[in-house]
Amino acid sequence: MSKHISDKMLVQPVVIQVPSRVSLAGNPSDLLGQAEEKAKKADREIQIQADGAVLSMPVWSLSASVALLPSTVCEIIAPRSRFGSFRQYVQAVNDRGIGDWEHIVDQTVKVIGEMLLAIGEEPSDSSWSIHLDTNIPRQRGVSGSSGMILALIQSTLIAHGLEDQFDVVEKAVKVLSVETALGINAGMQDRILQSVALHDPKVGAVFMDFSRDVRQNSCPFFAIDTVMPPMALVLSGQPSHSGEIHEPIIARLIDDDKNLLGCFQHLRLYASTAKNYIDDGNWSGLGGCMTATSEMRIRIYGEEALGSVNMALIEACKAAKCPRNFTGSGGAVVAMLPEGEESFSRLSEEVAKRGNFTIYRI
Repeated sequence: MSKHISDKMLVQPVVIQVPSRVSLAGNPSDLLGQAEEKAKKADREIQIQADGAVLSMPVWSLSASVALLPSTVCEIIAPRSRFGSFRQYVQAVNDRGIGDWEHIVDQTVKVIGEMLLAIGEEPSDSSWSIHLDTNIPRQRGVSGSSGMILALIQSTLIAHGLEDQFDVVEKAVKVLSVETALGINAGMQDRILQSVALHDPKVGAVFMDFSRDVRQNSCPFFAIDTVMPPMALVLSGQPSHSGEIHEPIIARLIDDDKNLLGCFQHLRLYASTAKNYIDDGNWSGLGGCMTATSEMRIRIYGEEALGSVNMALIEACKAAKCPRNFTGSGGAVVAMLPEGEESFSRLSEEVAKRGNFTIYRI
């Protein structure tokens, strides 16, 4: 029985916040599964001979939230419905990319209905207004859409009194199913991290195992409950379109490119080594794994494919003597601040020299 619903009325608001995330070390594990799935659709049953692993951390200063509030009607109140001017509208579209929160909510509600049906429950007859809010920049590799989807799933399950009926991985799988239906190319790593952080907000980082014998059916993960060293997030002023970067790599994986497979194995090693460094509190070692990961990703994709913006982000961190890594597919980097405020000041100066970038403490 839900404590939030009485006599078909929502009597207690539900508010859920889900953090964005950054990848610290490891490989773009999503690509391994995507390559296998693409080959399967072409009637080629293959298993990519590489093992994925990634170490990521939640970023609570950039988050998505959903509030369910009592209302006489069920309605969506979305973050991009009003702008100060047409110019601001144009800029918002350029910054965040094309997309309508209503489409995301519609597909999420459909999946929630399926989740309820699967456990023999009916959707509530009560009404509430669904308030969406986020400060996560879209298409920067920090998991904006998945954060909103997870927040909506969790808040709705809480309203029904069913939040404990689905575990961390099950919720992550449902988030991914929403994004897949919307045509978003994604994998499990972001959704697992966010679902773990939602379950335990004290988690400092999460290590995820995407080795070849488990990645099709499961995702073993290890939550690391520790205070992470000072970090900064540097975002570009323009969205990154990951599909254009990923497609050539997926094709090479399907074609069993041995050099590329070796690179992926190195990335897995960086992730597992970074986890050990965190366990030992060796922040210098962690920083080395972060930088090694970014350098291997540059080797895999090439500077031209990554583009001048992404390379400028890396160069700013290098000039400031900050260990760094790409947060995801592009458009942002995470940097460790080994000397705290002094490192942040140096990084801010280097970032300011290189273009339309925004820097955050995390």
